[in-house]
Order: sequence, then C-alpha cells, then structure tokens
Amino acid sequence: MQDYQKEIIATALDKMLNRQNHFSICTVDKISEAIGSNCSSHPDYKFLNALHCVNYSEMSEELKSKLPELIMSVLTARFDTGLMVKAMDAVLSGEVKDLPNTEDDLPTRLLN
Repeated sequence: MQDYQKEIIATALDKMLNRQNHFSICTVDKISEAIGSNCSSHPDYKFLNALHCVNYSEMSEELKSKLPELIMSVLTARFDTGLMVKAMDAVLSGEVKDLPNTEDDLPTRLLN
C-alpha cells in the first residue's frame, strides 16, 4: 500500500473516531472497498451497521473503547473458505443435487 493510501485511511478513521460526533458505517464500507476486504462477511458487521449515525454520547464508554477493535476485525474479514469447501464437497458427494440458478445460466433458462 502506498503512503498516500495509508494516509487516506488514517485520516478517514481519525475523522470518524476522533472528530465526528457519531459513528459512520459508510466510512467503514468505503475503507473496506479501498483495501479490497469483505467487511460485511464478518459477524460483527451487522452490529456495527446498527450503530450507523448513532451519536457517541449515546454509547457507553466500554462500547466506544471497543469500536476500534471491532472496526479492525470487520476490515480484515475474509471469505469463509472452509465453508466454501464444505459446500463444494456436498455438491461433489451428491448430498446437494439441485444448485440454485445463477446469472451465468440465465440465457440458457430463457431459451428453454
């Protein structure tokens, strides 16, 4: 990551955590997109999302102090590859026979 990119992320996080009066999931989403992570796949993302636009004065000190750790956790989230392997194994073993339709087979479905 280039120095200016690190500075952009640091500036955005500093603004949200130290200079705004409310939490912004939009900032988390934009940083996640910039670094190529999949923040919404993390279990805590939905909880952070619920805090969108909540004023820090309405949060306990404990919650406010936990926010940086939660933000870091969701920003470093990756796909659950173990779950993907289990799903592929189920398909290969015949446990799952009907796969859901995808956009890839849309033209085929339209022609039939």
